[in-house]
Amino acid sequence: MFIQFALLILVIGIVSINSQQIGDGSVLYLKDGQVQVQKIQGLNNMVYYGIGGIPFGKAPVGDLRFQPPQKCEPWTGINKNDFTLKCVQPNGDGHEDCLKLNAYSTDFGVPNQAVLVWIYGGAFASGSGSFSSFNPAFLIGPGVLIVAINYRVGAFGFLSTEDSILPGNMGIKDQILALQWIQNNIELLGGDPKNVTIFGESAGAASVSFLTISSAAKGLFQRAIMQSGTSLCTWARYFNAKHNAYALATELGIVAYNSQSLLDGLNTRTASAIAAAYTTYRYAYWVLGNPLEGINFAPTIEPESYHAAITKKSFESLKNGDYNIVPTIIGRTSQEAALAQDPKLSAIVTLLLTKYNANPTSVVPIGLNMPLSLKKNNLGLNIQSEYFGLLMALGTPANTAQFVSDFMFNRPIYVSELAMSYRENVFSYIFNYRGSNISYAYPGVGHGDELKFLFYDPTITYDGTDLQVAKSMALFWTNFAKFGSPTPVSDPELQNINWVPATVSNNMSYCWIDAELKMMSGPSFQRQQYNLDLYQNNGIPPFDII
Repeated sequence: MFIQFALLILVIGIVSINSQQIGDGSVLYLKDGQVQVQKIQGLNNMVYYGIGGIPFGKAPVGDLRFQPPQKCEPWTGINKNDFTLKCVQPNGDGHEDCLKLNAYSTDFGVPNQAVLVWIYGGAFASGSGSFSSFNPAFLIGPGVLIVAINYRVGAFGFLSTEDSILPGNMGIKDQILALQWIQNNIELLGGDPKNVTIFGESAGAASVSFLTISSAAKGLFQRAIMQSGTSLCTWARYFNAKHNAYALATELGIVAYNSQSLLDGLNTRTASAIAAAYTTYRYAYWVLGNPLEGINFAPTIEPESYHAAITKKSFESLKNGDYNIVPTIIGRTSQEAALAQDPKLSAIVTLLLTKYNANPTSVVPIGLNMPLSLKKNNLGLNIQSEYFGLLMALGTPANTAQFVSDFMFNRPIYVSELAMSYRENVFSYIFNYRGSNISYAYPGVGHGDELKFLFYDPTITYDGTDLQVAKSMALFWTNFAKFGSPTPVSDPELQNINWVPATVSNNMSYCWIDAELKMMSGPSFQRQQYNLDLYQNNGIPPFDII
């Protein structure tokens, strides 16, 4: 009892110290050590503050490589600010000692700020929470505290032999540890641990989705935002984890007889060697394999254990309400696979279409669980005819983009929002603003195009309409974090739009985000019913992905 009372007094004392006037150079006290506030010049002469490279986990090196993360140990002195840290990337850049986070606020001394935790995308292969990648100048404002976390990617984050030796999902477990750190420390930076919103794009959005179905993440957040991804997307799941783990070992010259010898062999290799082998194997998979069946080194279902993060099938969890039910914003861009129309990718797109044309079963969604059969072959031919006509190999860039958008994004995102809408407020959107700095001539707003209106990019010039859309995005996201609704009141800066939750009764209403904001309802993509019927008429439950 005395120890608990003493700890309470200590925390109250730290909060009191940290609540004093805070500015550039101020030293704040966290539970594991001291950090220093740094002034950052924002937009329109606005000043805000940041703290970079705060440790939340031990360096996952040596025997901790490929293992669940461990809490960081206390440090002495003032932790040095570093807003650039990243985990090991496919090109070998970055560090294994990367379990750090950055925090930003207009005033770390103001209590009860809504906390927005950013989880980056990058196909679970690359990315970081660095300031240069995700500048929060658009989002930052009174009452909001932004946190950008790092997590392991590639083989370091998602290698798995599907057993207790290498169960996988280290990257998701890093995210969970960061959220636990936030629960224990964010109040000392002015944040409200009972008002945490996790948000991410692409693999980051899929991560947010996995966190909602993870029992290990229960209670660590109160709201969620998923941009262009959910755990139901085929690319968000790892279906041949054990095979790929041994293939990576072979690429590194490791002769592995079992999971333990594979792990031992990998731990004798340098981080750069593992990154290089991973990159070689990954690119070979994309050319020789079938990208429609997912990516290698991504989240996977693991055996039940104390450290397990993902043990349940996503679709079954959503259908049965067996997940962390929280208000959610979920959506996508109007043409996720717009990049498939890029002339620079025409050779690889043509190669894949030719392969699919020769083997119709390869375009049948893996989530249907259909065995190889005449029925599966005929269904593949039906899909080819629906999207490409008689010969898939003669498909145009436009229908290729639509096919990939529907199968890998539109359908799974729609099914996710539909399933969640029965139990909690779900705010759906489609982002359709191209902007003045669009980098391609072909039509559509592609994957990730909304990010430059959510995070400031100093390398581009924003015109007035660009800034208006960025303002709308920031208000939607921060309103949701503060109040649980993107439009809690009528606001002229949001064109007085009333963004209502999507429900079956309003035909799954969604916000069309463009220079002109508007609410729409009905099918959100052209072949919506066709795609839903594929599962209704051909799928073999239980489903995992959609």
